[in-house]
Amino acid sequence: MRDAPSTALPQARIERELSPRAVLTGVVLGILLTPSNVYAGLRIGWSFNMSIIALLVGFTLWQGLAGRSKGRPAWTLHESNINQTVASAAASIVSGGLVAPIPAYTLLTGHQLDPLPMMAWVFSVSFLGIWIAWYLRPALLDDHGLKFPEGMATLETLQQIYRHGHEAMMRIKVLCSAALLSGLVKWIDGFVWTIPRWAPSPVLERLTFTLDPSLMLVGFGGITREIQANLFSYPYDFDVWDTLMATDVQTLRSDGAAIERKHQKDVAELVAVTKRRLVIAGHDVPVASLPYTLTSDAGHLMAQGEPFAACYWDTPDGRVFSLRSTDEGLDVSEIAKQYGGGGHRNASGFRVPFGHELTK
Repeated sequence: MRDAPSTALPQARIERELSPRAVLTGVVLGILLTPSNVYAGLRIGWSFNMSIIALLVGFTLWQGLAGRSKGRPAWTLHESNINQTVASAAASIVSGGLVAPIPAYTLLTGHQLDPLPMMAWVFSVSFLGIWIAWYLRPALLDDHGLKFPEGMATLETLQQIYRHGHEAMMRIKVLCSAALLSGLVKWIDGFVWTIPRWAPSPVLERLTFTLDPSLMLVGFGGITREIQANLFSYPYDFDVWDTLMATDVQTLRSDGAAIERKHQKDVAELVAVTKRRLVIAGHDVPVASLPYTLTSDAGHLMAQGEPFAACYWDTPDGRVFSLRSTDEGLDVSEIAKQYGGGGHRNASGFRVPFGHELTK
């Protein structure tokens, strides 16, 4: 008697997915990409979810190792997805606007928040976002009319690199070339020759269309000073801002022009009556006691023809200094470091306790 034919189904090939290396790779890339995203956000006002970058770097790393070692398993499509999910979850938390203000606050004031409360705050914000997303996810996925540009771009990249491996290598080469070019230009600007900042016209400069040697991006941000002045003249209230969102942009700009003109007039008059000289880090520079909302414009006004300028205001914890310089002036981040502060070349800050020589 012949044996009955086997009815067993062929076993489906199961790919590695939630592997330790996928999670750890995402964690490491998230740690590296998060400060990069914060820096980009502070420079241009935009941040990114970093999914595609994490996808490309993880694929290139593990596929390269698999090619060199015969016993090492290949980096699967599902592992790539886990890697980019973990990395982008860490790197994109700054996009919510709840964490990015922390480094902005430090740059403006020079005051660093205590590590433990800051870690608790970031964890709380991150957990809340994940918890809410968990319950929203089914509804969002069931609505097929919704489009997620970043997710669709990530999916397309993921499919392409596994259909044609050379696609990932080409993209990673472009990514590395851009990084090397940006690093080279920044090195030239910092150590060889200061590249002048330039804008085609004052109007475009107000739109932040300015040549910047970081080569990060040109022209990000379209909120003019007039629109900004108009927005800041209203209370920080959601109902008010909802109304403003529906207002014509030209109306916001024209109304803001008068507010901005008055603001600049007030700054000039306040500087004229409050400016004095003070020695900071061995430099005799102009300073003025002004509220923090005026320090940026006042500092830039006083810094003309000076090594740098400073504005200060008193708080219960001490006196806060905000430093500004022009491209021809000193690197104020080095000045701020002498007092425990920080920042970047033309805008930095620090705080000193009462009784310090700078408070007398």
